[in-house]
Amino acid sequence: MKNISSPIVLRRLNTIGYKEAPNEPARRFAQWSFLYLISGEVLTHTGSDSVLCASHDVLLVPPGTEFRVLWYKDSVGYFGGFEESFLLGRTLPLLRATVPVKIKISYSDEIFTDELMDSIIRHIQEPELAAASIDLLLRILHAGSSDGSTICRVFLDDVFCGAPVIGGPSDFAARQGISEADLNREVKEETGRTAGEWIAISRLSLAKHYLEDPSLTMAEVSEKTGIEDQSYFARFFKKHEGVTPSQYRNDILKKS
Repeated sequence: MKNISSPIVLRRLNTIGYKEAPNEPARRFAQWSFLYLISGEVLTHTGSDSVLCASHDVLLVPPGTEFRVLWYKDSVGYFGGFEESFLLGRTLPLLRATVPVKIKISYSDEIFTDELMDSIIRHIQEPELAAASIDLLLRILHAGSSDGSTICRVFLDDVFCGAPVIGGPSDFAARQGISEADLNREVKEETGRTAGEWIAISRLSLAKHYLEDPSLTMAEVSEKTGIEDQSYFARFFKKHEGVTPSQYRNDILKKS
Protein backbone atom coordinates (compact mmCIF):
# COMPACT_ATOMS: atom_id res chain seq x y z
CA MET A 1 0.00 0.00 0.00
CA LYS A 2 1.52 3.32 -1.08
CA ASN A 3 1.87 6.18 1.38
CA ILE A 4 1.64 9.86 0.59
CA SER A 5 4.97 11.41 1.58
CA SER A 6 3.46 14.45 3.35
CA PRO A 7 0.26 14.95 5.40
CA ILE A 8 -1.46 16.82 2.56
CA VAL A 9 -0.70 16.60 -1.17
CA LEU A 10 -2.43 18.51 -3.97
CA ARG A 11 -1.53 18.64 -7.66
CA ARG A 12 -3.15 20.51 -10.53
CA LEU A 13 -4.79 18.54 -13.33
CA ASN A 14 -4.91 19.98 -16.85
CA THR A 15 -5.30 17.80 -19.95
CA ILE A 16 -6.27 18.79 -23.48
CA GLY A 17 -8.57 16.54 -25.51
CA TYR A 18 -9.12 12.87 -24.83
CA LYS A 19 -6.24 11.11 -23.10
CA GLU A 20 -6.10 7.52 -21.87
CA ALA A 21 -4.19 6.94 -18.65
CA PRO A 22 -1.19 4.57 -18.71
CA ASN A 23 -2.29 0.95 -18.46
CA GLU A 24 -1.04 0.44 -14.93
CA PRO A 25 -2.46 -1.66 -12.08
CA ALA A 26 -4.79 0.04 -9.62
CA ARG A 27 -3.02 1.46 -6.58
CA ARG A 28 -4.01 1.54 -2.91
CA PHE A 29 -3.11 4.55 -0.81
CA ALA A 30 -2.78 4.48 2.97
CA GLN A 31 -4.34 7.96 3.14
CA TRP A 32 -7.54 9.49 1.80
CA SER A 33 -7.41 10.43 -1.89
CA PHE A 34 -9.64 12.86 -3.74
CA LEU A 35 -10.25 14.27 -7.20
CA TYR A 36 -11.88 17.66 -7.74
CA LEU A 37 -12.85 18.52 -11.31
CA ILE A 38 -13.54 22.11 -12.35
CA SER A 39 -14.33 21.19 -15.95
CA GLY A 40 -14.07 18.27 -18.38
CA GLU A 41 -14.41 14.60 -17.49
CA VAL A 42 -12.39 11.86 -15.80
CA LEU A 43 -13.38 8.18 -15.72
CA THR A 44 -11.94 6.30 -12.76
CA HIS A 45 -12.07 2.76 -11.42
CA THR A 46 -12.42 2.74 -7.65
CA GLY A 47 -12.89 -0.44 -5.67
CA SER A 48 -15.31 -2.50 -7.77
CA ASP A 49 -17.00 0.43 -9.56
CA SER A 50 -16.35 2.73 -12.48
CA VAL A 51 -17.05 6.34 -11.56
CA LEU A 52 -17.37 9.21 -14.04
CA CYS A 53 -16.46 12.64 -12.67
CA ALA A 54 -17.61 15.78 -14.46
CA SER A 55 -17.67 19.53 -13.79
CA HIS A 56 -17.52 20.36 -10.06
CA ASP A 57 -17.64 16.74 -8.94
CA VAL A 58 -15.51 15.63 -6.01
CA LEU A 59 -14.54 11.97 -5.69
CA LEU A 60 -13.43 11.00 -2.18
CA VAL A 61 -11.62 7.64 -1.92
CA PRO A 62 -11.13 5.95 1.49
CA PRO A 63 -7.68 4.64 2.50
CA GLY A 64 -6.83 1.19 1.18
CA THR A 65 -9.31 1.35 -1.72
CA GLU A 66 -8.10 0.38 -5.20
CA PHE A 67 -7.97 3.46 -7.41
CA ARG A 68 -6.92 4.17 -10.98
CA VAL A 69 -7.82 6.60 -13.75
CA LEU A 70 -9.02 5.11 -17.05
CA TRP A 71 -9.13 8.30 -19.13
CA TYR A 72 -9.26 12.09 -19.09
CA LYS A 73 -11.13 14.47 -21.40
CA ASP A 74 -10.33 18.20 -21.30
CA SER A 75 -9.85 17.81 -17.57
CA VAL A 76 -9.10 20.81 -15.37
CA GLY A 77 -8.98 20.36 -11.63
CA TYR A 78 -6.96 18.80 -8.83
CA PHE A 79 -5.73 15.45 -7.50
CA GLY A 80 -4.98 15.29 -3.80
CA GLY A 81 -4.55 13.24 -0.67
CA PHE A 82 -4.49 13.79 3.07
CA GLU A 83 -3.89 12.02 6.35
CA GLU A 84 -7.04 11.89 8.45
CA SER A 85 -5.07 12.17 11.72
CA PHE A 86 -3.89 15.63 10.71
CA LEU A 87 -7.40 17.12 10.49
CA LEU A 88 -9.41 18.90 13.16
CA GLY A 89 -12.74 17.55 11.90
CA ARG A 90 -11.92 13.87 12.24
CA THR A 91 -15.47 13.09 13.40
CA LEU A 92 -17.11 14.22 10.14
CA PRO A 93 -19.47 11.47 8.85
CA LEU A 94 -17.75 11.43 5.44
CA LEU A 95 -14.59 10.13 7.07
CA ARG A 96 -16.47 7.00 8.15
CA ALA A 97 -17.15 6.05 4.53
CA THR A 98 -15.81 2.65 3.50
CA VAL A 99 -16.51 3.05 -0.23
CA PRO A 100 -15.71 5.92 -2.63
CA VAL A 101 -18.14 8.83 -2.48
CA LYS A 102 -18.89 11.20 -5.38
CA ILE A 103 -20.43 14.54 -4.53
CA LYS A 104 -21.50 17.44 -6.76
CA ILE A 105 -20.48 20.86 -5.47
CA SER A 106 -23.55 23.09 -5.41
CA TYR A 107 -23.68 26.06 -7.77
CA SER A 108 -23.52 28.48 -4.85
CA ASP A 109 -20.29 26.85 -3.57
CA GLU A 110 -18.44 26.45 -6.90
CA ILE A 111 -16.42 29.69 -6.85
CA PHE A 112 -15.59 29.32 -3.16
CA THR A 113 -14.43 25.71 -3.65
CA ASP A 114 -12.25 26.70 -6.62
CA GLU A 115 -10.61 29.36 -4.45
CA LEU A 116 -10.24 26.87 -1.62
CA MET A 117 -8.20 24.55 -3.86
CA ASP A 118 -5.94 27.44 -4.81
CA SER A 119 -5.51 28.24 -1.13
CA ILE A 120 -4.39 24.66 -0.39
CA ILE A 121 -1.87 24.84 -3.24
CA ARG A 122 -0.49 28.13 -1.90
CA HIS A 123 -0.21 26.80 1.66
CA ILE A 124 0.89 23.26 0.89
CA GLN A 125 4.15 23.87 2.77
CA GLU A 126 2.18 25.13 5.79
CA PRO A 127 0.36 21.95 6.91
CA GLU A 128 -1.82 23.61 9.55
CA LEU A 129 -3.28 26.12 7.06
CA ALA A 130 -3.70 23.44 4.39
CA ALA A 131 -5.41 21.15 6.90
CA ALA A 132 -7.88 23.90 7.80
CA SER A 133 -8.79 24.20 4.11
CA ILE A 134 -9.27 20.42 3.83
CA ASP A 135 -11.53 20.54 6.91
CA LEU A 136 -13.62 23.23 5.24
CA LEU A 137 -13.80 21.25 1.99
CA LEU A 138 -15.06 18.18 3.86
CA ARG A 139 -17.78 20.24 5.54
CA ILE A 140 -18.92 21.55 2.14
CA LEU A 141 -18.97 17.97 0.82
CA HIS A 142 -20.92 16.74 3.85
CA ALA A 143 -23.61 19.32 3.16
CA GLY A 144 -24.08 18.01 -0.39
CA SER A 145 -23.29 14.30 0.01
CA SER A 146 -25.17 11.85 -2.20
CA ASP A 147 -24.77 8.22 -3.16
CA GLY A 148 -25.49 8.83 -6.85
CA SER A 149 -27.06 6.26 -9.13
CA THR A 150 -26.22 2.61 -8.48
CA ILE A 151 -27.71 1.73 -11.88
CA CYS A 152 -25.32 4.14 -13.60
CA ARG A 153 -22.27 2.90 -11.67
CA VAL A 154 -23.03 -0.73 -12.51
CA PHE A 155 -23.57 0.17 -16.18
CA LEU A 156 -20.28 2.08 -16.50
CA ASP A 157 -18.41 -0.70 -14.73
CA ASP A 158 -19.91 -3.22 -17.16
CA VAL A 159 -19.16 -1.13 -20.25
CA PHE A 160 -15.56 -0.24 -19.30
CA CYS A 161 -14.45 -3.63 -17.93
CA GLY A 162 -12.02 -4.11 -20.85
CA ALA A 163 -13.93 -6.99 -22.46
CA PRO A 164 -15.63 -6.74 -25.89
CA VAL A 165 -18.73 -4.56 -25.61
CA ILE A 166 -21.50 -6.93 -26.72
CA GLY A 167 -25.01 -5.70 -27.40
CA GLY A 168 -26.75 -2.36 -27.04
CA PRO A 169 -28.47 -0.43 -24.23
CA SER A 170 -31.35 -2.92 -24.04
CA ASP A 171 -28.89 -5.77 -23.36
CA PHE A 172 -27.14 -3.85 -20.59
CA ALA A 173 -30.51 -2.90 -19.11
CA ALA A 174 -31.65 -6.53 -19.13
CA ARG A 175 -28.56 -7.53 -17.12
CA GLN A 176 -29.77 -5.24 -14.34
CA GLY A 177 -33.40 -6.30 -14.70
CA ILE A 178 -34.61 -2.85 -15.77
CA SER A 179 -36.04 -1.33 -18.94
CA GLU A 180 -33.91 0.41 -21.54
CA ALA A 181 -35.80 3.64 -20.82
CA ASP A 182 -34.93 3.42 -17.11
CA LEU A 183 -31.27 2.78 -17.89
CA ASN A 184 -31.05 5.72 -20.28
CA ARG A 185 -32.79 8.03 -17.84
CA GLU A 186 -30.46 7.14 -14.95
CA VAL A 187 -27.30 7.32 -17.10
CA LYS A 188 -28.35 10.57 -18.77
CA GLU A 189 -29.18 12.25 -15.44
CA GLU A 190 -25.88 11.13 -13.88
CA THR A 191 -23.47 11.73 -16.79
CA GLY A 192 -25.19 13.90 -19.40
CA ARG A 193 -24.80 11.14 -22.01
CA THR A 194 -27.03 8.25 -23.04
CA ALA A 195 -26.14 4.59 -22.52
CA GLY A 196 -25.67 4.23 -26.28
CA GLU A 197 -23.14 7.06 -26.35
CA TRP A 198 -21.10 5.42 -23.58
CA ILE A 199 -21.17 2.09 -25.42
CA ALA A 200 -19.79 3.83 -28.52
CA ILE A 201 -17.07 5.57 -26.47
CA SER A 202 -15.98 2.25 -24.94
CA ARG A 203 -15.88 0.50 -28.32
CA LEU A 204 -13.81 3.30 -29.81
CA SER A 205 -11.39 3.16 -26.89
CA LEU A 206 -10.97 -0.60 -27.32
CA ALA A 207 -10.61 -0.27 -31.10
CA LYS A 208 -7.85 2.34 -30.81
CA HIS A 209 -6.03 0.19 -28.28
CA TYR A 210 -6.06 -2.91 -30.49
CA LEU A 211 -5.32 -1.02 -33.71
CA GLU A 212 -1.94 -0.16 -32.21
CA ASP A 213 -1.05 -3.85 -32.35
CA PRO A 214 -0.01 -4.55 -35.98
CA SER A 215 -0.14 -8.31 -35.38
CA LEU A 216 -3.95 -8.23 -35.14
CA THR A 217 -6.06 -8.42 -38.28
CA MET A 218 -8.97 -6.03 -38.77
CA ALA A 219 -11.34 -8.92 -38.18
CA GLU A 220 -9.66 -9.63 -34.83
CA VAL A 221 -9.78 -5.96 -33.83
CA SER A 222 -13.45 -5.82 -34.76
CA GLU A 223 -14.20 -8.91 -32.67
CA LYS A 224 -12.26 -7.64 -29.65
CA THR A 225 -14.22 -4.39 -29.87
CA GLY A 226 -17.51 -6.27 -29.68
CA ILE A 227 -18.60 -5.88 -33.31
CA GLU A 228 -18.71 -9.13 -35.28
CA ASP A 229 -19.44 -7.56 -38.69
CA GLN A 230 -16.14 -6.15 -39.95
CA SER A 231 -17.87 -3.91 -42.53
CA TYR A 232 -20.08 -2.39 -39.85
CA PHE A 233 -17.03 -1.92 -37.63
CA ALA A 234 -15.29 0.06 -40.40
CA ARG A 235 -18.39 2.27 -40.89
CA PHE A 236 -18.78 2.76 -37.13
CA PHE A 237 -15.14 3.78 -36.70
CA LYS A 238 -15.13 6.22 -39.63
CA LYS A 239 -18.40 7.81 -38.46
CA HIS A 240 -16.86 8.68 -35.11
CA GLU A 241 -13.21 9.26 -36.03
CA GLY A 242 -13.43 10.57 -39.59
CA VAL A 243 -10.97 7.96 -40.91
CA THR A 244 -11.14 4.22 -41.52
CA PRO A 245 -9.54 1.81 -39.04
CA SER A 246 -6.78 1.09 -41.59
CA GLN A 247 -6.00 4.79 -42.01
CA TYR A 248 -5.92 5.25 -38.24
CA ARG A 249 -3.51 2.31 -37.86
CA ASN A 250 -1.23 3.59 -40.63
CA ASP A 251 -1.08 7.03 -39.00
CA ILE A 252 -0.21 5.48 -35.62
CA LEU A 253 2.52 3.29 -37.13
CA LYS A 254 4.05 6.26 -38.97
CA LYS A 255 4.35 8.18 -35.70
CA SER A 256 5.91 5.25 -33.79
